Amino acid sequence: MPPPTRLVTAALPYCNAEPHLGNLIGSTLSADVFARYSRACHYPTLYICGTDRYGTATEIKALEEKLTPREICAKYHAIHETIYKFFQIQFDYFGSTETPLHTQITHEVIQGLEEQSCLIIKPTQTCVCTKCHRALSDRFVIGECPNCHALDARGDQCDACGHLTHATVLLHPVCALCRDPAFPLEFLVTPHQFLKFDQTQSKIKRWMNPAKTEAHAYALTLSKLEEPLPAKDITRNLSWGVAVPERFGLKDQVYYVWFEATVRIISLKCIYYLFLFHFSQIGYISITANAVPHWRQLWTDPQTQLYHFIGKDNILFHTIYFPATLFGSGQGWILPHFISATHYLMFEGQKFSKSRNVGVFGTDAMNSKTESDVWRLALLRMRPETGDSDFTLKFLNETREWLRRNVANLSSRITKFLENKHGGVVPSGCTLDAAEMKVLDDFMGIYHQAMEHVKLREGVEVAMKVVNELNAYLNRVQFWVLEDSRSVMFTAVNMLAWISVLWAPFTPTLSQGLREQLGSTYELEFHPDSILVPHGTQLPATQHLIEK
Repeated sequence: MPPPTRLVTAALPYCNAEPHLGNLIGSTLSADVFARYSRACHYPTLYICGTDRYGTATEIKALEEKLTPREICAKYHAIHETIYKFFQIQFDYFGSTETPLHTQITHEVIQGLEEQSCLIIKPTQTCVCTKCHRALSDRFVIGECPNCHALDARGDQCDACGHLTHATVLLHPVCALCRDPAFPLEFLVTPHQFLKFDQTQSKIKRWMNPAKTEAHAYALTLSKLEEPLPAKDITRNLSWGVAVPERFGLKDQVYYVWFEATVRIISLKCIYYLFLFHFSQIGYISITANAVPHWRQLWTDPQTQLYHFIGKDNILFHTIYFPATLFGSGQGWILPHFISATHYLMFEGQKFSKSRNVGVFGTDAMNSKTESDVWRLALLRMRPETGDSDFTLKFLNETREWLRRNVANLSSRITKFLENKHGGVVPSGCTLDAAEMKVLDDFMGIYHQAMEHVKLREGVEVAMKVVNELNAYLNRVQFWVLEDSRSVMFTAVNMLAWISVLWAPFTPTLSQGLREQLGSTYELEFHPDSILVPHGTQLPATQHLIEK
């Protein structure tokens, strides 16, 4: 029976800013590592991603830069592609949500939800700027936070305290576009389309289990499913987005990216439950449709293993709201096989912020003198799998020095000795050290266990231990004083080859350098053969893989 196809997705990045290190480790880089590993294990693998082009944030950025939404998307899509190329993110396809197929599939899903009685239309408040003469989503409204009294809180969230809020409860609210307090905002009641959860919530609860995601994401999901989920409005009075079909009678409305629920008041305290809904996750399907002709088979075949790679702020969209959409449409879409949700990556004790000049963003990394592999490895060693992590430039430099001392120097140590003592030829007439191969096999088992369960940081730790083991083995046997060093060198060369395989998902350039140093006589794949570099292989002249 052929292995199942692994459909790997990274959270679709907003097309209005460049990604920072936290964005990378939370989605695109982690997904890339898992996809590279899956390919090496001979799983048919499709890794897709793309820019999320619709939404208020894109409109705001377009207004700031005096461009149209389409122009701002084209600009930042190119920036994203350049940054991902530097970080060696190996997508099978990188698209966007601004395609005819995205509109077609969104309408198809909407029709399914309609047929399954999962949609209703009811009145809701719409904020209007009396100066700009346009409807404002919550992100277009700013004012004083009722919780911490910061003066620049948005209508959906206060960045200063993290409090989830709503445009109707901000103090002294103004339009984020004109910022003119002389023109008061009006709150009008207009009809909007809502998604109901009464038919899907119990299905989601039965489907969700601890094997589907990390412990913190599972606990958060269960806590939200304890009470009935209120219906969520999924349309907005905007022009930039997927238009609502005319049959619903909702003129000048689109399916919006983020959707907010209503405010509940308990006792004398206001407790805000903003169940955000990310309808652009249908982009996973539409981007797949733009990537391969058999997309529908992939998205409806129960054998397909769907992996999502997301950050902590995206958990409920992937564990509740997107599954609710898939269940509710009644169209047989597959559900996630595993949802990898990281915690937050901090930068030297602070949250990433472009406006406050905090953190390292994609172009910063590109303009540094540090190699892409080093950035990748440092981020993976810090991957916030069990809690928030704090990334520092000191740790980045320490990671580079570890690679230089322990991997690059190890390679040079082995190949230089072969040059001097064996003419650069892998010795013949010898066998692998059985004890060392047993150690390697044990490490390989732990490595596969970690990677299959998407414990990428543990996978990195195991790969580092194999490097340490080979260094220790060479020091233990003192090969430089042996009268017959052939078996030791044969073992060392093949362990080094296996190191190149283990490290390929994490540091692809360094892995390729190791392969070239060992004659490139083997593929980067996991297979049962212990001998990757056979007897008699002529190695090229020793090269320093990482300079001091």
